Amino acid sequence: MHETGQDVNVRANAGSAGQPEQTGSQPIIQVHGLAKRFGAVQAVAGVDVNVAAGELFGFLGPNGAGKTTTINLLTDLARPDAGSICIAGTDCSKNPKAAQHLMGIVPDESNLYPELNGFENLCFCAALFAISLRNVRRKWIV
Repeated sequence: MHETGQDVNVRANAGSAGQPEQTGSQPIIQVHGLAKRFGAVQAVAGVDVNVAAGELFGFLGPNGAGKTTTINLLTDLARPDAGSICIAGTDCSKNPKAAQHLMGIVPDESNLYPELNGFENLCFCAALFAISLRNVRRKWIV
């Protein structure tokens, strides 16, 4: 995604009159030295990101830059080869499920399968997170 050690930090603050909002707290997302390789391809190399509470953050770049891989690493859909990720004070390598419950993402395309109906898609996604069919019915079916 970026050359090793390059810092990535894009900010869009919602302060009054264009002034940055002051949170005075630790970053809500902290990423240091994140790296991921797929065989000979270095998909993500040395990414450092700090996002404060209240900031908007996004990844922009050409196809193949490592945006999706980085998001997959942040959401524990893939494991990094190196680096650390901390979400709201939770170390993602030690407690990935707790970190997942603290975040949400908006994908750029649907992850639904058109050959499945709505309930089947719900069950498939629940199974990815080890949620039983019984709990799916109990929590989400009215």
